[in-house]
Amino acid sequence: HGLPGSQGPFDHTGRSKHFKWHTDPKNIELSLDIIEKIAAHYAGRPEVVAFSVINEPHETIGRDILVPFYEESYERVRRHMPASEVAYVLSAYPEVELPTYHNCLPGRDNVWTDVHLYQSFGDGWEKMDFLKYLQHPLERQIGLRKYLATGPVIVGEWSMSVAPAMAKLLKTLPPERQEMIMRMHGFMQLTMLEEFTGWFFWSYRVDNMPHWCFRDSVERGWLPDLSTLPNS
Repeated sequence: HGLPGSQGPFDHTGRSKHFKWHTDPKNIELSLDIIEKIAAHYAGRPEVVAFSVINEPHETIGRDILVPFYEESYERVRRHMPASEVAYVLSAYPEVELPTYHNCLPGRDNVWTDVHLYQSFGDGWEKMDFLKYLQHPLERQIGLRKYLATGPVIVGEWSMSVAPAMAKLLKTLPPERQEMIMRMHGFMQLTMLEEFTGWFFWSYRVDNMPHWCFRDSVERGWLPDLSTLPNS
């Protein structure tokens, strides 16, 4: 999640406002060494089915640096984890970078693209009413299907978090109405996500933050108990 030098300016890369990963070749080489050591350590374990080599690289890093990093890290992973056993996962972040990085490693086997689809960050949400907001995942999917048709894409992160403008409106409603909208919010997102190769809710357990907690979201009924569904 955080590489040497930090691949973005945010705290989740290990050090807030540090963002120097791409400015020093030593950071990239150390990252590659770490990736290979991890691949070697976990090689042959049946529970390891995919290896994601970078989380949310800042869009300003650019293709000239990221694609060679993906090429080399793919080789490092494949020295220990064959394509028949483990998927190699690269990041297209934010989702507008999908045209740049999806299928950027032609000729390599079992390569998946990771995209994060939150419905809480960014601008423009304040212009929507609840109906438009709840419909957004299906409208979003229209533009994403062309990528799904050309190679595996997973949603490495999503949640039940709500955009600030929508959260403010939500608080004005009676509790039973709030719960109904949250269930619709979860259903519409799942309807979109089930078209992808796979998805991961962020995160499984977070205390006192139900919108970010998969367990709480299921227990509250915002999301269905997927273990009870066929083929889950």
